[in-house]
Amino acid sequence: MEAPSRTAVDQAPPLVGYDVFACDRALAEAVDRHLPAELLDGAREELRALGRAAGSERVREWGERANSFPPRLRTHDRHGRLIDEVDFPPAWRRLLGEAVAAGLTDAWDRPGGHVRRAAGFLVAT
Repeated sequence: MEAPSRTAVDQAPPLVGYDVFACDRALAEAVDRHLPAELLDGAREELRALGRAAGSERVREWGERANSFPPRLRTHDRHGRLIDEVDFPPAWRRLLGEAVAAGLTDAWDRPGGHVRRAAGFLVAT
């Protein structure tokens, strides 16, 4: 008797290696509508770069790890002293680093920054 197959044939393959921003027509149209024409090319390129990163296998893996190991609040140390620290696992730090590197924290310092930031958060998440 043959052993049963362990391959799942009714599952879609993992969705990796794509540009999250370019695949979201509604988001791209909203960016086009709310940014001045002189800022569009730069904003689109930034969002495409973030979209390619967000759709990569590496970042998807970080997301799975971050969801498996959420941040942990430590209110007191082992001696009972108040510390109020949050332990962020490495995957969380990497994801936050990608967001900061993509400019999602500097909306107030850039023309059209709030539109770029809002679109970037949708792409990153």
